[in-house]
Amino acid sequence: MQIINEETVLTDIRQLKPHPKNPNKNNTDLIAESIHENGFYGTIIAQRSSGHILVGHHRLQAAEQLGAKEVPVTWVDVDNARALKIMLADNRTAELAHRDDEKLAELLSELQLDSGLEGTGYINADLDALIAGMTVPDFQPSEEPPPRLDEKKKVTCPECNAIFTP
Repeated sequence: MQIINEETVLTDIRQLKPHPKNPNKNNTDLIAESIHENGFYGTIIAQRSSGHILVGHHRLQAAEQLGAKEVPVTWVDVDNARALKIMLADNRTAELAHRDDEKLAELLSELQLDSGLEGTGYINADLDALIAGMTVPDFQPSEEPPPRLDEKKKVTCPECNAIFTP
Protein backbone atom coordinates (compact mmCIF):
# COMPACT_ATOMS: atom_id res chain seq x y z
CA MET A 1 0.00 0.00 0.00
CA GLN A 2 1.32 3.40 -0.98
CA ILE A 3 0.54 6.27 1.39
CA ILE A 4 0.50 9.58 -0.45
CA ASN A 5 -0.72 12.01 2.20
CA GLU A 6 1.96 14.65 2.27
CA GLU A 7 0.78 17.17 4.80
CA THR A 8 -2.40 18.21 6.58
CA VAL A 9 -2.68 21.88 7.48
CA LEU A 10 -5.28 24.50 8.21
CA THR A 11 -5.61 26.33 4.88
CA ASP A 12 -7.19 29.56 3.70
CA ILE A 13 -10.11 28.51 1.48
CA ARG A 14 -8.98 30.95 -1.21
CA GLN A 15 -6.06 28.58 -1.91
CA LEU A 16 -8.46 25.83 -2.98
CA LYS A 17 -10.06 25.44 -6.41
CA PRO A 18 -12.92 23.14 -7.39
CA HIS A 19 -11.61 20.53 -9.81
CA PRO A 20 -12.91 21.56 -13.26
CA LYS A 21 -13.52 17.92 -14.20
CA ASN A 22 -15.48 16.90 -11.11
CA PRO A 23 -18.71 15.34 -12.44
CA ASN A 24 -20.55 15.38 -9.10
CA LYS A 25 -23.06 18.07 -8.25
CA ASN A 26 -24.74 18.28 -4.87
CA ASN A 27 -27.01 20.36 -2.73
CA THR A 28 -24.85 21.54 0.18
CA ASP A 29 -27.70 22.30 2.61
CA LEU A 30 -27.48 18.91 4.36
CA ILE A 31 -23.71 19.12 4.58
CA ALA A 32 -23.95 22.64 6.02
CA GLU A 33 -26.50 21.39 8.56
CA SER A 34 -24.11 18.61 9.57
CA ILE A 35 -21.19 21.03 9.95
CA HIS A 36 -23.34 23.40 11.97
CA GLU A 37 -24.56 20.60 14.27
CA ASN A 38 -21.46 18.36 14.46
CA GLY A 39 -18.54 20.62 13.55
CA PHE A 40 -16.18 20.26 10.62
CA TYR A 41 -14.43 16.90 10.88
CA GLY A 42 -11.92 15.27 8.58
CA THR A 43 -10.09 17.13 5.84
CA ILE A 44 -10.43 18.32 2.29
CA ILE A 45 -7.98 16.48 0.01
CA ALA A 46 -6.30 18.64 -2.62
CA GLN A 47 -3.58 18.29 -5.24
CA ARG A 48 -0.55 20.28 -4.15
CA SER A 49 0.58 21.37 -7.63
CA SER A 50 -2.78 22.75 -8.79
CA GLY A 51 -4.77 23.50 -5.64
CA HIS A 52 -7.61 21.45 -7.13
CA ILE A 53 -9.91 19.73 -4.66
CA LEU A 54 -9.96 15.97 -5.14
CA VAL A 55 -12.18 15.04 -2.17
CA GLY A 56 -14.52 17.37 -0.32
CA HIS A 57 -15.82 19.79 -2.97
CA HIS A 58 -19.23 20.04 -1.36
CA ARG A 59 -17.90 20.08 2.22
CA LEU A 60 -15.87 23.13 1.27
CA GLN A 61 -18.91 24.81 -0.32
CA ALA A 62 -20.96 24.12 2.81
CA ALA A 63 -18.19 25.48 5.05
CA GLU A 64 -18.03 28.62 2.90
CA GLN A 65 -21.83 28.92 3.12
CA LEU A 66 -21.43 28.95 6.91
CA GLY A 67 -18.75 31.64 6.80
CA ALA A 68 -15.58 29.56 7.14
CA LYS A 69 -12.30 31.21 6.17
CA GLU A 70 -10.04 28.18 6.74
CA VAL A 71 -10.44 24.40 6.60
CA PRO A 72 -8.11 21.47 7.28
CA VAL A 73 -6.60 20.25 4.00
CA THR A 74 -4.54 17.17 3.27
CA TRP A 75 -2.25 18.11 0.42
CA VAL A 76 -1.17 15.25 -1.85
CA ASP A 77 1.65 15.41 -4.34
CA VAL A 78 0.30 13.47 -7.34
CA ASP A 79 0.27 13.95 -11.09
CA ASN A 80 -2.92 14.92 -12.94
CA ALA A 81 -3.86 11.36 -13.91
CA ARG A 82 -3.56 10.13 -10.31
CA ALA A 83 -5.53 13.19 -9.10
CA LEU A 84 -8.42 12.29 -11.44
CA LYS A 85 -8.34 8.67 -10.28
CA ILE A 86 -8.50 9.73 -6.61
CA MET A 87 -11.42 12.08 -7.30
CA LEU A 88 -13.35 9.52 -9.35
CA ALA A 89 -12.70 6.65 -6.92
CA ASP A 90 -13.94 8.74 -4.00
CA ASN A 91 -17.11 9.66 -5.89
CA ARG A 92 -17.75 6.15 -7.16
CA THR A 93 -17.18 4.25 -3.93
CA ALA A 94 -19.72 6.49 -2.19
CA GLU A 95 -22.25 5.82 -4.98
CA LEU A 96 -21.83 2.05 -4.71
CA ALA A 97 -22.37 1.86 -0.96
CA HIS A 98 -25.34 -0.20 0.21
CA ARG A 99 -27.42 0.61 3.25
CA ASP A 100 -29.04 -1.70 5.80
CA ASP A 101 -32.43 0.05 6.18
CA GLU A 102 -33.31 -1.90 9.33
CA LYS A 103 -30.08 -0.87 11.05
CA LEU A 104 -30.53 2.71 9.82
CA ALA A 105 -34.05 2.83 11.26
CA GLU A 106 -32.73 1.58 14.61
CA LEU A 107 -29.98 4.23 14.67
CA LEU A 108 -32.33 7.04 13.70
CA SER A 109 -34.91 5.94 16.29
CA GLU A 110 -32.24 5.95 18.97
CA LEU A 111 -31.01 9.42 17.98
CA GLN A 112 -34.53 10.79 17.65
CA LEU A 113 -35.23 9.86 21.27
CA ASP A 114 -31.82 10.96 22.54
CA SER A 115 -30.83 14.19 20.82
CA GLY A 116 -32.91 14.56 17.66
CA LEU A 117 -32.10 14.05 14.00
CA GLU A 118 -30.53 17.46 13.31
CA GLY A 119 -27.15 17.09 11.64
CA THR A 120 -27.81 13.57 10.32
CA GLY A 121 -29.25 14.46 6.93
CA TYR A 122 -32.47 12.69 7.88
CA ILE A 123 -35.82 14.06 9.04
CA ASN A 124 -38.69 12.43 10.94
CA ALA A 125 -40.48 11.61 7.66
CA ASP A 126 -37.43 9.60 6.56
CA LEU A 127 -37.57 7.56 9.76
CA ASP A 128 -41.33 7.04 9.34
CA ALA A 129 -40.74 5.80 5.78
CA LEU A 130 -38.04 3.38 6.92
CA ILE A 131 -40.24 1.98 9.69
CA ALA A 132 -43.07 1.52 7.16
CA GLY A 133 -40.65 -0.36 4.88
CA MET A 134 -40.62 2.35 2.25
CA THR A 135 -37.75 4.08 0.49
CA VAL A 136 -36.48 7.25 2.12
CA PRO A 137 -37.78 10.18 0.05
CA ASP A 138 -35.36 12.48 -1.76
CA PHE A 139 -34.07 15.41 0.23
CA GLN A 140 -36.13 18.56 -0.10
CA PRO A 141 -34.11 21.62 0.94
CA SER A 142 -35.67 23.75 3.62
CA GLU A 143 -36.80 27.30 2.96
CA GLU A 144 -34.08 28.77 5.16
CA PRO A 145 -30.35 28.05 4.95
CA PRO A 146 -28.66 26.76 8.09
CA PRO A 147 -27.47 29.47 10.46
CA ARG A 148 -23.88 30.65 10.21
CA LEU A 149 -21.45 29.06 12.61
CA ASP A 150 -20.82 30.92 15.83
CA GLU A 151 -17.82 33.13 15.09
CA LYS A 152 -16.29 32.23 18.46
CA LYS A 153 -16.75 28.48 18.10
CA LYS A 154 -13.60 26.52 17.28
CA VAL A 155 -13.57 22.90 16.17
CA THR A 156 -10.51 20.66 16.33
CA CYS A 157 -9.86 18.32 13.42
CA PRO A 158 -9.49 14.79 14.88
CA GLU A 159 -7.10 13.72 12.10
CA CYS A 160 -4.59 16.57 12.25
CA ASN A 161 -5.48 18.49 15.44
CA ALA A 162 -5.84 21.66 13.37
CA ILE A 163 -8.35 24.15 14.70
CA PHE A 164 -11.17 25.04 12.32
CA THR A 165 -12.39 28.57 12.79
CA PRO A 166 -15.41 29.87 10.87
